[in-house]
Amino acid sequence: MPFLLFRAYECRRRKVILPFHASGRGIYQPYIPAIGEKTAFTSEEDALKVAKLVCRKLDEKKSPGISKEEITMLDVIVNKE
Repeated sequence: MPFLLFRAYECRRRKVILPFHASGRGIYQPYIPAIGEKTAFTSEEDALKVAKLVCRKLDEKKSPGISKEEITMLDVIVNKE
């Protein structure tokens, strides 16, 4: 498996994930994907769950897109404000 580095950090009160894949790709994801609105991650743990899934998809040469079903499957907390 290629080397993967994940970084989750807080930027203006929201968690941001930045997974780096061995291919040199970096992905900036300030909001929870696939839920249809701009909602920030509530925890670093949730941000890293999504980052790991994105990188796994890249390893499998699949599109890194995330679906609502995957967000639910990962138990990502979605606090709609």
